[in-house]
Amino acid sequence: MATNEPVPSRDQRVDTADQQLDSPEQPVTSPDQHKPGPTRAARVGAIITVALLLMMAFCAHGGSQENRVGLVFLLLIAAVIVGVLVTDWLLRRNGLRD
Repeated sequence: MATNEPVPSRDQRVDTADQQLDSPEQPVTSPDQHKPGPTRAARVGAIITVALLLMMAFCAHGGSQENRVGLVFLLLIAAVIVGVLVTDWLLRRNGLRD
């Protein structure tokens, strides 16, 4: 069945959409909340983490099979962190990242 309600105009539909966007449930954020964190401290922390992982990998005692599995995981995690650091350095060097 068709109803006799008028079809809202385009302006009325836009106003309704704006009212939904301004609802009180959405948090209000300021531009300074979107700034990146301390990137230099993150890079230094990543380098320290890689150094600690390598120390744990090569200063472990014993030669059991379990230590070899742990060694692989430690080296894999260290390699991923180094990869992220190298990628970040390349992007910053080429001006694609701050």
